[in-house]
Amino acid sequence: MQHFVDGFIEQCKRHKLKAELIVVDWNPPEENPPLYQALHFPKDKGPCSIRFIRVPNDVHGKLKHAEKLPLFQMIGKNVGIQRALGEFVLSTNIDIIFSDKVIRYIKRNLKPNYLYRVDRLDVPSELPKGATLPQILRFCSKSFFRVNGKYGTKIINREPRIAYYCKVIDRKCKIVLDFFRNNLNAFSFYVRNKFRCIRRITIQKVIRRVRRITIQKVIRRVRRLTIQKVIRRVQETIQKVIRRVQETIQKVIRLFRYLNNKIVLMTRCKLHTNGCGDFTLLSYNDWVNLKGYPEWEMHSWHLDSVLLYRAKQMGIKEIDLPKSMRIYHIEHGVGSGYTPEGFHLLFNRLDTIGLPYLKNSEIEEIGCLALRPNHDIYTNTDQWGMSNIEFETIWI
Repeated sequence: MQHFVDGFIEQCKRHKLKAELIVVDWNPPEENPPLYQALHFPKDKGPCSIRFIRVPNDVHGKLKHAEKLPLFQMIGKNVGIQRALGEFVLSTNIDIIFSDKVIRYIKRNLKPNYLYRVDRLDVPSELPKGATLPQILRFCSKSFFRVNGKYGTKIINREPRIAYYCKVIDRKCKIVLDFFRNNLNAFSFYVRNKFRCIRRITIQKVIRRVRRITIQKVIRRVRRLTIQKVIRRVQETIQKVIRRVQETIQKVIRLFRYLNNKIVLMTRCKLHTNGCGDFTLLSYNDWVNLKGYPEWEMHSWHLDSVLLYRAKQMGIKEIDLPKSMRIYHIEHGVGSGYTPEGFHLLFNRLDTIGLPYLKNSEIEEIGCLALRPNHDIYTNTDQWGMSNIEFETIWI
């Protein structure tokens, strides 16, 4: 977080951007010192003002699933947005570093009734110690390993091609060798047993068994199959067929719905939702008209995307900044948040503790609903952002 604070203050001074930095300290541990005391601030903050808004534990504890989720991210962002003083409000996170081009664009080119988005580039968690902001930005521009763009996430491979393919071949060879090493003994045991079984089945045994099958036994067997048994078997067969047909129809319906949603979202409602929680910029009046993010008491996954669909529904146009204007995201540990490599750890943890979150299929349904002008995706109350509560505010 210190990199975020230092970088933003310096960029405000360098580009003469008059801005305020609002940090919402949500549900701080009572035994720890306040968050603002753990950070360092320069004496000369230039045109940048800073304030911390503390949302105490007793407010957090009134929300559903409060014991499972220590931070309701989107409700916390609404707290800050609701109390912002600027003409435009950027919703972001504390692990972001802005490029200078983004700051220059923010200063000169913003208009109301537009929603601004940008690609997010992921960089290593360890930044150069003691480096200046220009040095950190140069490091980030050369070290990013993942690009989160409008049409998906791209993994950047910075190794030389020969070295990379040698590693791939080596890894594949190890997998093959491990397979044979672990399964060769079991395979040989299986083959030996099969050959023993084959030897035991002699022609004489086969002929002897065939001779035992007499006409009387066949007739006796047929008599046992009474009409009731035949009817019962027919009924069971029909029920199985009906059940399988119903399951197949349901799968086909789900498949068509999935494909329809994909086609609609790609052709009529394609928005830059990838990593949108790290950079969503609107005028303050547009935030007020939207009433902020949806204040659903659940994990924040996809809730930032819901806002984008709601904005489109209200006629707010999306502007995707050029590729040269980028933000850098400092990578966090696998499983602590979403990463393409560790997403299963995150969702397994949420499923284990019973914490609800929006599934991919659900956000696609919401995206399609955004095309219906008279259908509200969500509607917060007039007290969104907990505007009816007076929170402790610390100005730096």
